[in-house]
Amino acid sequence: MAQATLSKPAITVLQCGGTLEASNEDGKPLNHEAKERNYFNRVSRLLERYDINPVRVGRLDSTDITYEHRALMAKTIYDNYERADGFVVVHGTDTMAETAAALNYMLQGIGKPVILTGSQVSIYKPGTDAINNLHCAVQSASSDLGEIAIMFDNLLLRGSRAVKVDACGFHGFDTPRTQPLGERRVNRVGELEVVLANNYARRSNENTPELFTDFHTLVETYQQTSGSESNGLMHLVESEDVHGIVLAGFGTGNVQSRLIPVLRYCAEKHKPVVVVSSCLRGASIDLYEVGCAAFNAGAISGLDLTREAATQKLMYALGLHRTLRGRDVGGRIDFVKRIIQTPIGCDISN
Repeated sequence: MAQATLSKPAITVLQCGGTLEASNEDGKPLNHEAKERNYFNRVSRLLERYDINPVRVGRLDSTDITYEHRALMAKTIYDNYERADGFVVVHGTDTMAETAAALNYMLQGIGKPVILTGSQVSIYKPGTDAINNLHCAVQSASSDLGEIAIMFDNLLLRGSRAVKVDACGFHGFDTPRTQPLGERRVNRVGELEVVLANNYARRSNENTPELFTDFHTLVETYQQTSGSESNGLMHLVESEDVHGIVLAGFGTGNVQSRLIPVLRYCAEKHKPVVVVSSCLRGASIDLYEVGCAAFNAGAISGLDLTREAATQKLMYALGLHRTLRGRDVGGRIDFVKRIIQTPIGCDISN
């Protein structure tokens, strides 16, 4: 009796552009008129072991990725959710952490792996890191994982906690405020494999994610400058085109005393200000008087959210408030505070 052939894991690959698929000739992303090139031929083992379904959703340098592009990615994942065992998002590195964070809020309750990856060197060039990154990303997309992650170099990282740590080096990403979800190793037969740790969200094929893409994108970030007397923060507060601000605090989220009246004024205008730590490790907490004063003035502690996650979560929170309460800004700051300080996809420490 012939043995039944096991079906290969079905992996939907969202192709967004970036360095990985940049052409070998000029190092630039393929433009819309260029002939599509099947870079999966360079990782033929994937085609043998997985049912790869590539879906083109963009062809951009990730610097130019917008909210609309991320909403399209989320909808594409949502629309293909029942047909796929997992997803890979091929993305440029510059804003990959922001996209991973945005997808964490756009696709809450996801029970399958969504793995973002890319490379620092084009897959068409010698010495590329793209082949290993792509191989391990597809493998991770068929694993027991049930969350959004970044696979880059040797590490599988929680998407909502990831930051880019190197502009050019192969170790491009890390999660300094939490442990990796897994790591790349060479197994006994000399093949690469991703070994999961014990801190990941498990796959749940019964879960269907909730799609929400109505982000309110009128958000800015403000970086304090020690010694400066600029009124830049006040300009943001007074701007009608800014409805929320992420403020990078010193140390444990400390804010200069000269800015405290601006924060009070911001609260009066119902514009939430989320304070995060500028440090790679740590959190925004009321450890010192300069931190307490900011929170007493109406600012919101972002706890240990990264700047990348805080920005996307603020857009999500403002969008949810607008969806539920329309133009009524009363209570908006308290509403946003509850969202910001509630864990979503393990984006903050419990």
